[in-house]
Amino acid sequence: MKIYTDGACRGNPGPAAVAFIAYANTEIRKSSYIGLSTNNRAEYAAVLSALGYLSSLQGFDEIELFTDSELVVRQLLGEYKVTNAILLPLYNKVMELTENSVLVPTHVPRDHPIIKECDAMCNRVLDEETARGRVW
Repeated sequence: MKIYTDGACRGNPGPAAVAFIAYANTEIRKSSYIGLSTNNRAEYAAVLSALGYLSSLQGFDEIELFTDSELVVRQLLGEYKVTNAILLPLYNKVMELTENSVLVPTHVPRDHPIIKECDAMCNRVLDEETARGRVW
């Protein structure tokens, strides 16, 4: 299974949204508003959104995760320690959700076409929230 994720904030912290595009047996696209967040929390929330949604799918021994967050990738690979008290539970949840799979996190540039689409999905969600009159 391949998962592409993005978390986006307008400000840091600021209103945030997450999106993912997954390729399992079919293409799956989801995005949602997550409230006020930091960039790093939004990036983790995007990964968790994808893993949580896709956890009901069976038969995937390997999960290829693509994100433009170098921090998330390096932490998931064990290259960086997770010392931030807010990110640690998010990291632990990712590890829990992938304990029966091989997780292969890969950093990709922001201009990767599928990451750009995830970013556009996040921006549409944030635009919709603004149009609804949400006060940040």
